Amino acid sequence: MCKLDIVKKQYQSKEHFLNENFGKLLECFYPMSTKITNHTLIETKGVIDRTVLTIIPTKFTVDFKDDFANIKTIK
Repeated sequence: MCKLDIVKKQYQSKEHFLNENFGKLLECFYPMSTKITNHTLIETKGVIDRTVLTIIPTKFTVDFKDDFANIKTIK
């Protein structure tokens, strides 16, 4: 579970609120639903190094309170 200490404006849709706070929302899911892979290709011309961060799709619910929102994952 994660808590966002942000007030949702009364006229603001839930979708708009979540999109507006996307960066803070991602921080909730990094510890539980991410995978990092690293690929290295060594050739005579040089080295190609690629790191990929994958965020696994996660279903969640949002419970809006007066001055914060609780984020809970659904398993």
